[in-house]
Amino acid sequence: MKEFFSKKHYLSSTVLNNLGAPVLRNILTNSIIHLRRYKNCKPKNDLEIKLIEDGIIVIPNFLPAEEFKYLREEFDTLISKKKDEDRSPTGVKSIGIKGDYFDEFPAMNKLKNNKELNRLICVGEGLRKVDIQSFEIENTKFGSTENQRQDRNNFFHADVHFHSHKVLYYMNDVTEEHGPFTYLKKTHKNNFARLLYEFRRARLSNATDRTWRIEENLENNFL
Repeated sequence: MKEFFSKKHYLSSTVLNNLGAPVLRNILTNSIIHLRRYKNCKPKNDLEIKLIEDGIIVIPNFLPAEEFKYLREEFDTLISKKKDEDRSPTGVKSIGIKGDYFDEFPAMNKLKNNKELNRLICVGEGLRKVDIQSFEIENTKFGSTENQRQDRNNFFHADVHFHSHKVLYYMNDVTEEHGPFTYLKKTHKNNFARLLYEFRRARLSNATDRTWRIEENLENNFL
């Protein structure tokens, strides 16, 4: 039961998967979000409405130029703390920042407490307030097919749409043609197609694989 209501993207029980538990999981948890949103944080402006409708919004130049300048400087400082030999096998430098560490980086701390950012997360999750506890700072290479294949998040996959509100802040300009990710709008909705997908996916032999990705299952007719 604990796993059923957890943040995990999958259920590790083959029996529960075959019985359709992921479908019930989506219905219950998504209903809770709708109830929470109605009670705690109804969308009030066009951005918030679009977030609920599409499941994603893109906000160019989210911060004023001066604030972004300091944020970028702190980003460069944090990344410089990681040596080239510290890169992951996929070529990524990453470093976490949380707790009192934020005090050393006022621009990061200011972004963490940004009212618009916090408000959007609250609307997405139906929360009255949110406490952002950590940032993950990454220096990732995108562009070539080789780079993209190194990061499993580039493979098409469906995240759970509960307890899973993601915010990505890019330090460099991102164009529609050369962006690092592809997002499919409205696929967060708990409609019949999504529930059928969850039911069929859960019945695959590799459904309990933590790193499950659509690209590795294209031979299955349900896709």
